[in-house]
Amino acid sequence: MTDNNHIAVFDQARVLYRKYGTVRGNATEFADFKRKHRDWKAVLPLIRKAIDDQAFWRAVAIGFVPPWKNFKTWIYQRCWEEEHPARTRGQGESPEKMAERKKEKMRSEYTPWIIEATQDALDDFVKRCPHVKWLVDEIQAQSRRMK
Repeated sequence: MTDNNHIAVFDQARVLYRKYGTVRGNATEFADFKRKHRDWKAVLPLIRKAIDDQAFWRAVAIGFVPPWKNFKTWIYQRCWEEEHPARTRGQGESPEKMAERKKEKMRSEYTPWIIEATQDALDDFVKRCPHVKWLVDEIQAQSRRMK
């Protein structure tokens, strides 16, 4: 793999990470990555999958989930090596089952409020928390069917 290919692979990971946390320019991040890690060529192919794995874990985790680190910090701390409880405890639970468990928790927490909220409050809530739009839509559809 040429240096240009390495830069391109690193930039793909950096752009993916930008969806979740703060990043700097590709040249700066890549130079820091190479300077910090002697094994950077072996590690480079692992980074993108690790970002995807962390995003998945955050989507299905129940309880406290720490905020995303800056990409520089993520790289410096070798966060692609992190093991996440949902994937490593040997619970044998499929990703689909974990996602359903999280949805059930959200239903129990938000449903009473969603039923009582005004439409303006719901619109504001969905703007601030787009990950719960599915639940608002589901509860509103059930309300319409019951009328």
